[in-house]
Amino acid sequence: KSISSGTSAATTTSTSIRAVRLTRYRDMTLAVQLYFSELEPLIIQHSEEEYKALGNRLLMGEDDEEKKESTEESDNAAKPASSTAATAKIDADSSDDDDGMNSARAFFLGAERAIQSEHRRVSKFLDIRTRPKLDEALQLKLVKPFVPTLFDNDFAKLVSKNRLTDIARGFQLLCLRHVNSKDTAKKTFTTFVTKWAAKFVSLIGKEDDNTFVPNLIALDVACDAIIEVAFSPGYAEEFHAARSSAFEAAMHEKQQRVSQLLVVFMDGFLRTTSSGAAREATAPTVVILGSGTKGGTVSNVASPNVPGPLHLFTNSSPALTPVTATAPGSFRN
Repeated sequence: KSISSGTSAATTTSTSIRAVRLTRYRDMTLAVQLYFSELEPLIIQHSEEEYKALGNRLLMGEDDEEKKESTEESDNAAKPASSTAATAKIDADSSDDDDGMNSARAFFLGAERAIQSEHRRVSKFLDIRTRPKLDEALQLKLVKPFVPTLFDNDFAKLVSKNRLTDIARGFQLLCLRHVNSKDTAKKTFTTFVTKWAAKFVSLIGKEDDNTFVPNLIALDVACDAIIEVAFSPGYAEEFHAARSSAFEAAMHEKQQRVSQLLVVFMDGFLRTTSSGAAREATAPTVVILGSGTKGGTVSNVASPNVPGPLHLFTNSSPALTPVTATAPGSFRN
């Protein structure tokens, strides 16, 4: 019992006492060759209970310190860089549900800090060979049961509030070795893009068709920001491909009319914009789908300065622009 209590996460006023006690247990058990047979199993067992309890506290919003620090961190995050690109206003289905979004943000931050704390604990107070076992226990008990669902449920809300750093933190957690849920992020992102692209397609013929291509431009710019800031560079190509597939799937139903609108838009743009340098410097990227093929052809072309803000939706969600955000604290698998 005494040994078990000495392995608690160092978050209370008795941190220094427990640290000294745990260090002594480590040294004593190593000296008599009992560390791996007696002490380590107790450490793993107790830590698993701690991780599970921490996950439940974070999920229920009972860890006020993490929730407070998550809010403060986001408020002090880097501001979006200025851009001449089209501005997109992204509307989440429940964009007013800040409590739910804040729970996800606090959970991602709490899980990240737990991993960092455990790595420090191993390096200072335990045998380094215990670290892989603690990593596995933490990922399976704290991260895997909760993060995939939170990421999927709150992705659109985080986008609507421009919380790309929080999305990045959640994505890192999904990519951990024993969580192995990167596909959750890809599926969530693809669903997000398909949903809004399909909405624009559904409005063709019902509203002003002249807004269709500018809306696509704005959504495409928003997707670029998400991929650039929130997803690890090594996975960028996969997410760009997923984005292109989502656009193609959404436009397939009205492909002929979509192609006509794109051609008309590009014709007007090329007629009124003569400076190639100006296009290169000021224009965002627009996805062009060619007609006559099953999936269409995706190519990047310059687009004009579209008067903004572009209201992709009709509510008052904060604008999302291409940003360069501060990356969350990194941690290894």
